[in-house]
Amino acid sequence: MFNNTPYTVFNLLNTVKSQTTVVVPSNTTDHFFLLNTAASDTIYNYNVQLPPATTAGQVIAVLSTNPFTGAYTDYYPTGSDQILGVSSVAAANGAVGSYPLPLTPQGKFFQDGANWAQFISDGNGHWYLLSEDE
Repeated sequence: MFNNTPYTVFNLLNTVKSQTTVVVPSNTTDHFFLLNTAASDTIYNYNVQLPPATTAGQVIAVLSTNPFTGAYTDYYPTGSDQILGVSSVAAANGAVGSYPLPLTPQGKFFQDGANWAQFISDGNGHWYLLSEDE
């Protein structure tokens, strides 16, 4: 419950310690998605593909089941969509600064720490990072 409103939580059904990319379903009405993580995981990154950013105001929050995992979560947009954050401005050939490594074109990748990340869509192919916890 949030603000006296019940929200369903969608389990992405990924396998712990797996580099398999899980996809947040298109046209979902869910806001919260569980990513199964393990505290003992210090090698593999978890991979999440966001749905198309075609619905203005759509919020996607991905929450780790174990916030103490040593792995990172890598988020990818769909197709030509972009992810924009405080230090990640859209650029066709730009690169994120010194973090995350390796350098990756801006807007095509976002790497988060161990806990959660929340995005909002403008409906025009952009996911904006609302908040995250490393």
